Amino acid sequence: DEPCIELGESDSDFKLLITNTRIMFMNGANVPTYINTSGLVTENIEVRGEIHQGGWAWVTHGNGNLGLMWKEVTS
Repeated sequence: DEPCIELGESDSDFKLLITNTRIMFMNGANVPTYINTSGLVTENIEVRGEIHQGGWAWVTHGNGNLGLMWKEVTS
């Protein structure tokens, strides 16, 4: 019900809606992913690198296993 900017072909189920409070990735009437001031909310995620939180990182090893390790973030 709030004003928004809608991006996407008119006949496509996939659209991006931007409001004053959220950015929503639409798949038809479904909203599988959105961003608001609380953060990112999504149903599925694929990471092709590393996930960092503080000084820790989930890292994919050469054998494909995922491990949590201390990794200082450098700027």
